[in-house]
Amino acid sequence: MRTFLALLFGTFTVASLHAQLEPSQPEKTSLSTSATAGTYTFSWNSQPNRSYFIQQSEDLASWVYLPITERGDGQTLSYGLSSAATRVFWRLRFSSLATYSDDVDNDGLSDAAELALGRDPLKADAQNTGLPDGWAVAYAGQLSVFPTVIRQTLSAAQTLTTPVFISNDTDQAVGFQIAVTGQQTNTIRTYGSTDSLTGQAVYNWTDISATGTKLQTVSSADDAAEAVTLSPFAFPFFGQNYGTIYVSSNGLLSFGAANTSYSNTPILSAGNTAPIIAGFWGDLDTNISGDIYYLAQSDRLIVQYEQVGFHSSSGTVTFQIVLNSNGVIDLFYKTLTGSALSATVGIANSTGTGEGLQSAYNQSYITNGLAVKLSPGPAGSSVGLPIATGTASARSIQRVDLLMQALASMSGGPYNATLSVTFNRSNTPVWFVPVTLKVDAGNPVITLAEPVSARLLD
Repeated sequence: MRTFLALLFGTFTVASLHAQLEPSQPEKTSLSTSATAGTYTFSWNSQPNRSYFIQQSEDLASWVYLPITERGDGQTLSYGLSSAATRVFWRLRFSSLATYSDDVDNDGLSDAAELALGRDPLKADAQNTGLPDGWAVAYAGQLSVFPTVIRQTLSAAQTLTTPVFISNDTDQAVGFQIAVTGQQTNTIRTYGSTDSLTGQAVYNWTDISATGTKLQTVSSADDAAEAVTLSPFAFPFFGQNYGTIYVSSNGLLSFGAANTSYSNTPILSAGNTAPIIAGFWGDLDTNISGDIYYLAQSDRLIVQYEQVGFHSSSGTVTFQIVLNSNGVIDLFYKTLTGSALSATVGIANSTGTGEGLQSAYNQSYITNGLAVKLSPGPAGSSVGLPIATGTASARSIQRVDLLMQALASMSGGPYNATLSVTFNRSNTPVWFVPVTLKVDAGNPVITLAEPVSARLLD
């Protein structure tokens, strides 16, 4: 029998002593009075590989652990206990692991260390902060990010948010930036279309003919293209980020290579060898009339075709292609004085992918004041850019949610990304968290769902 003296000082007349057992446990605890007054023997039938702990209480509401941990071996175990309290209760707690462990809650702190620190050895996050006890102890007084690795498996079309905790256990507030980079940049494969005819897109014309930069080459040529460097953002299109666009005199933008074709085709035809955005793809001719302008802003690029003429027929068209930094494409049609029966409107990835969206092909669709919005899906997947900033208050833990998504229309996996957290404090390393997503069928998008406003856990 092991002896442990639990001395509870106070006035008492008759000690009321109880042994409390958790429901459905087969240990069969017993409490017996010893020969010496105020001392008792607490015994139980142990089960192999279980870790046992003893708790003590005076009121059945507040329980404290005694600094005792014992491994079950199939034999009867007992401890000698002593108390001078008016009444005292003891109860037995244990782990139900299949094999023995000296860290039964797997929080990085041994059972003995947790008992010494006054933490619960059966609860991985005894302080309810989101951090395991072992992590909180190891990074006390420091900046840290938990967890160190994220691994999830999803089925097709399933989404899941996984919490990430930014801990500032210092005496000063510190700013931080979060970014997601990696293989998730090849994930946006679907787009949706809305227009002002249905009331789901808003016509918002911003004239740049006086404020924008005139593209000299395509403003005085037939079947030409001119490169424009994107700044300050790269434009995400079908999962790739592009820093340069090619503006064609024939009413389209292309990526990776110029497209000067005057013969418009259906948006997914084999002739489209580079990714394109067709605003009014047809046989246009700025030698006959019109100019083309662009204006780069902090969150969008506007390309404006101003009264551009048709090569083989009368009339002009004035329209804009607007590239927003979040991947959304806006098409605004101000005036059309000719026919749209030889024009293509839509977007497409390069040949062979079968990925694209056609709004119109050689049909009466475009009208004055029409707005068309082409949005990447799923919405809000800011890929490859810093997507969250914030401030971690002193002695606080801030939670952000990582959104993991498997698109139903795609197949593959696993997919890898990296979450990076940079603190605005000198001599503080960047924290990198590898993220792995496996899917039964579907292509994932990994991005931050929060913070829009952060939740503080302190």
